[in-house]
Amino acid sequence: MDAVREVTSIQLAQPLDLSAPEIAIPYKASIQALTRQPGFRMLYTAVAAQDPKFLVWIIDWTSLQHHEAFMAKKDQYAQMADPLFSLCDTKQEGFIHVRHLPLSSSSSPSSASGLSLEGCSFQSACEILWLRLNADSAAAVGRGGLRALTQQHFGEVAGGSGRGHSVYGGETVEDASGREVILFFLAAGSGGLDGSDGSDVFARGSRVGKVLTHGRFVQFTRYPSSLEMGDQI
Repeated sequence: MDAVREVTSIQLAQPLDLSAPEIAIPYKASIQALTRQPGFRMLYTAVAAQDPKFLVWIIDWTSLQHHEAFMAKKDQYAQMADPLFSLCDTKQEGFIHVRHLPLSSSSSPSSASGLSLEGCSFQSACEILWLRLNADSAAAVGRGGLRALTQQHFGEVAGGSGRGHSVYGGETVEDASGREVILFFLAAGSGGLDGSDGSDVFARGSRVGKVLTHGRFVQFTRYPSSLEMGDQI
């Protein structure tokens, strides 16, 4: 079984204010239910700088099968999903979007194309781009790899002008065509990604495909497994 990274974007009904009990109590209950699950490794959470109601959960699982087994446990899954959904803007179409990426380069379809998630630990600001490649871009990935496409279209953001940001990502497990990808642009050092970098990522992404979602996340909170660390939320 190969490790996967679940990338979930969530549209909240109101900003995530954890000083408010009506938000903090269900939010923490949801995280506690998740972090107790077998196969769960790590949760990274962050709110987008451009939209305080746009939340991302990035979850590392031992395997996709572990996540699916959790979803099949209806009562346990409800302990995680119901409190979280109570905070979501459920009237908005696509208020939650879940995708999986292979976490290990040995199992990733992107390993052959030169881009993976190894070393992507969200210790600095990050711009995330959910992207469906157009036909020409998808063909370019098939010929030269996702890394080549990234260097061609995002090179100035990633490494040009002395910026030196790191780029990670891969094709989603859910899309057999290889056209749906998620890219992570992590800031170099403590300086972070500035607004122009984020705008550039979006603009360049629009040239190679349809931007499904995007966000700039300045600071992530990490939640390890409760089975290993004990409940500390």
